[in-house]
Amino acid sequence: MRIDPLGKKLALVMVDMQKKFVLTHEDMARQHDAPIARMNEIAAMFRDAGRPVIHVRFIGGDEHTRYKGPDADEFMEEMTIADSDIIVDKLHMNCFKDSRLAEAVREAGCDSVLLVGTVTQYCVISTYYGAFDHGLTPYISTDACISTKDEYNQAASVICKNLDADDVRRYLAGQPLDDCPPIVYHRGSMGDRIVEVDDLVVRFGDFTAVDGVSFHVERGEVFGFLGPNGAGKTTTIRTVTTIQRPTSGRILIDGYDTSSEFLEARKRIGIAQQHISLDNDLTIRQNLKHHAMLHKIPKDRIDRKIEESAALLELGDHMDKKVQELSGGWKRKSSIVASIIHDPTVLFLDEPTAGLDTRSRHMLWDLVRKLNRSGTTIFLTTHYIEEAESLCDRVAIIDSGRIIATGTVDELRDMIGRVAVEWEEGDSNETSYFGTREEARAFAETLGDRYYNIRRTSLEDVFLELTGKGGLQ
Repeated sequence: MRIDPLGKKLALVMVDMQKKFVLTHEDMARQHDAPIARMNEIAAMFRDAGRPVIHVRFIGGDEHTRYKGPDADEFMEEMTIADSDIIVDKLHMNCFKDSRLAEAVREAGCDSVLLVGTVTQYCVISTYYGAFDHGLTPYISTDACISTKDEYNQAASVICKNLDADDVRRYLAGQPLDDCPPIVYHRGSMGDRIVEVDDLVVRFGDFTAVDGVSFHVERGEVFGFLGPNGAGKTTTIRTVTTIQRPTSGRILIDGYDTSSEFLEARKRIGIAQQHISLDNDLTIRQNLKHHAMLHKIPKDRIDRKIEESAALLELGDHMDKKVQELSGGWKRKSSIVASIIHDPTVLFLDEPTAGLDTRSRHMLWDLVRKLNRSGTTIFLTTHYIEEAESLCDRVAIIDSGRIIATGTVDELRDMIGRVAVEWEEGDSNETSYFGTREEARAFAETLGDRYYNIRRTSLEDVFLELTGKGGLQ
């Protein structure tokens, strides 16, 4: 493989979202021809030069994400890159979240990547940042990516080192590349940390509700805030979303300080609180219009925005019903739709399923998954173990105003052991934790005739072990 004078060994990474974000937007479908042609042109140059071309294909997707225009079949055929070298089966805007991509780049003998694809530049720029985390030098060809929003193009021009087709030709002919700019998380850009909280303290008189809390939320994830009632979850979310003033500490929303840049931070926040913030005497449609006006959405866009939001979350025939006529689950669902009417960067859901029956709770879970698949970052507070385990990419456990652990569900379970053995000891039940099922079975065999149960460790086990307190729900 030829190496340019600066030592850059460049691999082309083609990101194919298939039925995900790109097919959700009809206007994006209509303008796909030019980026697809440019992407294929660049890919042909790399192949002709014997340089590695790596495909990343996201698989899956619900029916609502499909483009349903008259040329849908032809469009699907054109939008899908065949014969992918890598299949990434978990959606995340930063493709380098899956380590297989970085490994494939390294195995191809490369230390740099050129990113193109049938995706929004929003996702490609997030991947651009992710490349740095793996020690790779990233470049992007913005005219070989699909985008419907001018701010994404502007962000790309500021953040990324862009290579057009002529740059690629010169590079493959032996001309060195200019080095890419150092990684900088510009305010309001596509950086991976959408929420940053540092040493947050909230006091009410002599009572400390939140005591030195620090955490961050990554763009595109569902971040869970788990704890019992009274742990400080709602106070934290009210403070992070600018409703409650902090006693001390720093909060950044997409790089904007909530204390000194309140308005800019607030624009990027959507929040659905525990109480339903809708007018019971108005229909859902009227409530959504009211919220759109509060967020200063231009009048000529309000009706279209309402219909888009309603279609995404399948409000359908409920749109012209008064809120007071709805069940608890549909009221909560409508409240969430109102909270995203202005396209927030991050959506905060405070105990969204509290007090709902099982059927309504699962309906809300499906809604959260759908919103996240459409690109929304979600901060979810809950005291339901199953909810956190089912929905969240990462979880922070809070108790008595302090965060006691943060990580993925598996990382939290690893803190005490992934396998639990429960057994009867007199009138009480005892539990021990082990790293593997084999270790758990070996221990169980020492219990003799006592009844025992071997099971998977839960987040409630983690909470109990770390706090020594009563369990969650």
